Formats: sequence, C-alpha cells, structure tokens
Amino acid sequence: MVVSSGFALESSSCNFQSFSRISHVFPGPYRSFYPAIPTQIELEAAHSLVISVLEEEGPFEGILGFSQGAALVASVLLEHTKKYGSRVALPVKCAIFICGSLPFMIPDGSHIGSNIDPHVQSIRLELDKEKESGPSVSVVSIVLDDENEGLNNIEDKLATISIHDECADVKLDPMKRAHPGMCASRISIPTAHIIGGRKDQYFEESKALAELGDERKGIKIFTHGMGHVIPRGEQLKRAMADTITWAVNRVRFQV
Repeated sequence: MVVSSGFALESSSCNFQSFSRISHVFPGPYRSFYPAIPTQIELEAAHSLVISVLEEEGPFEGILGFSQGAALVASVLLEHTKKYGSRVALPVKCAIFICGSLPFMIPDGSHIGSNIDPHVQSIRLELDKEKESGPSVSVVSIVLDDENEGLNNIEDKLATISIHDECADVKLDPMKRAHPGMCASRISIPTAHIIGGRKDQYFEESKALAELGDERKGIKIFTHGMGHVIPRGEQLKRAMADTITWAVNRVRFQV
C-alpha cells in the first residue's frame, strides 16, 4: 500500500493550494491529508482513511509513504502500538518512509511529543488577543504556507490562517509530533528510510523519524542528498530499490 500526498494507490483527501512553481509543471488538483498543522479531527479523519483501506483492501505486506504520507503512516502505526501494545500485531509487516517528517499524534494528555513550531504558537497568542478585543470565533484550522515560513510580522502570519467560526464547538488542542526522545512507543516492524539530506528542509525530522523505528526489528537508512524528492538517476534509483528490498527481505527471510 502506498500513501502519499497527491499521488498513490491511496492518495490524500483534501484539496490545497500548491506552491506557484509547481503549478507551472502540473495543473493539479493538489491534495493533502490535512493542513500543515492539523486539528485533532483532521488527523483522526486521515487515520480513518488509511485504516479503512488497510482493513477493507488488505492484507498488505508493507506500506510506503512519501512526505506527509510518511508522517501519516508513522502516526497510524505508533497510535496502533499505543492502543494495543504487543497484543495486536500491526496491520503491515514493514514500512518504507521517503522524506518523512515527524508524525503528529492524537492528543491524549501524555505529552509524548514536541510542541508545534514556535511561530505557530505566537500566532495563537495573537489570535487570543484578537478574540478578547473582537468578535468571538474559534480557530479550528491553521494552514501555513511552507514557502512563507520566514514571515516576520504577525499580519502576514495571520493571513495564512483559516478561521472557521461555523465550527465554534470544536476545540483546538495543541498538536504535537512524536519525538524519539519523548515517545516511548516504537514502530515494531522493519522500517526503511530514504532521506533527502541537507537539501531537504525536513532532514532532521527524517533522521528523528528513523529513530522511532525498533532496532530489534531492523532500521535501514539511505540518504541520497537530492532534497525533498524521490531520487532519480540510475545509481540513486538502484540504491533506493536496494533499501526497499532490504525491508521486504527482512520480513520474508528474517535477515
């Protein structure tokens, strides 16, 4: 089973606006599983989509995710482990992550992860001030444009936020990402990680995602250095294929 934003056997379910440079190459539509910073409801809906495919169209030997799809796969597998422990086997036997970021986790009060980015927290503080002095609204979705990650003033930041007061009964809890230094759960199947290197803005998160694997089951990492892309070129494709084959053989032959 393949899980990827915009391309895959099971593709994402939400429309989103692309970077301007992408629209010149491919006209869309562009899809994502959830906004850059999801609400609990949005994350749970994405989980339900993946789990329903696993249950209805499986069994699957493995699962592969790219970018946001990789983070979502990791989140689904870690939540399964949190819920069932070793009592119920994971729904797949191996997982391949390509350019993955750290997974968001469904809030449960356990403080297992790291907080969302500080600039998002500052946006929330400013919104609280606005709410005190202006109309009563409830923020249920924050959509940040990755191209504008370096925005310096709160007006520009606020412009990137979607506020839906028709959902005023929905509570927005701080979303956290699982971090290997704070999360006790591990993905207890062989995991292969294809990482974009320092050209990828998620390089550090991709490395941390690999640490959420279970060393006893096996973790293999291939860093290609080409950035946030699926590597091209004969040598790189062969190395990527070897990394994926390792995960498959780890399941089939226990090697």
